[in-house]
Amino acid sequence: MKLSEIFKNSAKELKNTRSLAVTGLLVAVYVVLNTFVAVNTMGLKITFGYLALASIAMLYGPVAAMVAAVPCDLITAMAVGLGINLVFTPIQMLEALIYGMLLYDLRFWGRTRLNVFQTIKIILARVLVVALCHMILNTTVLYYMLGVSSNSFFVFFSGRLTKNLAQFPVDIILMALLLPAVKLAFDKTGITGRGRKS
Repeated sequence: MKLSEIFKNSAKELKNTRSLAVTGLLVAVYVVLNTFVAVNTMGLKITFGYLALASIAMLYGPVAAMVAAVPCDLITAMAVGLGINLVFTPIQMLEALIYGMLLYDLRFWGRTRLNVFQTIKIILARVLVVALCHMILNTTVLYYMLGVSSNSFFVFFSGRLTKNLAQFPVDIILMALLLPAVKLAFDKTGITGRGRKS
């Protein structure tokens, strides 16, 4: 699918009532996963909301996912008591864009088993998200917001790097298990792929 078609088709999803309803449901799932299913270990927070955001991107593409990323970020921030900080919202939208570009309309041909091509796309999407959004952008923003001293930056960065590296295999396994199941389930209901059965 051409780049222009990806954005055009994804934008059409915003005019489809069923697509919006499913997106709203998955936004709620995102908030629940990031608020109530998060794991705190060694002072680091591990969350699973990315699974819901990746599902939105896979089903409805980058435009719909970027729009959904805004309430995902803002509602979660309020739910955990952090308050609204619009600095992180564009980063969340970039994460949604990456997922949408690589996972939109990913087809599994009636199976929940991944082939090599599908697996590579999922891994590449998560690598880009972790590297660009989590390690570079989020770390930089947190560094300045928290007032981390330059002498402590290495410790701060190392902690985040360790957390992301440790979580990465789990992320891939969960995405490989969940995304095909989500795609097939929604295909059967007829509410994916621009509001019709794939």
